[in-house]
Amino acid sequence: MTESQLQCFRQALERQLKESMFVFELLNRAVNRTHKDLKEESRDKSVLYAEIEQLLHQADQERQRVGEIHMALNRMERGDYGICVSCRKRISLTRLEIFPTARFCAGCTRLMEQQKKNRARG
Repeated sequence: MTESQLQCFRQALERQLKESMFVFELLNRAVNRTHKDLKEESRDKSVLYAEIEQLLHQADQERQRVGEIHMALNRMERGDYGICVSCRKRISLTRLEIFPTARFCAGCTRLMEQQKKNRARG
């Protein structure tokens, strides 16, 4: 991977990080508002609890995404961004363009998914 390509991935990841942090903050505010509504409004409490649960789930997904972005940026700093953590082969640029936080090459990902399916079956 060239330095120019690496810089493009870094910029994309930093942009995604800013977006995720913004979304996380919005979700956090929505949870707080909904929690406040629990105390003040006469709306069905079960609906409000369901809203909070959904918002917390979405916030957890964003938190995980932020963690994945930080890990990818750390791999860049160490110099092993774009290298599969399992087989140590290069992750294709096409895969990184689609999944810039990818830690595994397509082959290792397929293998892990197959193993997961096999465990689920029996």
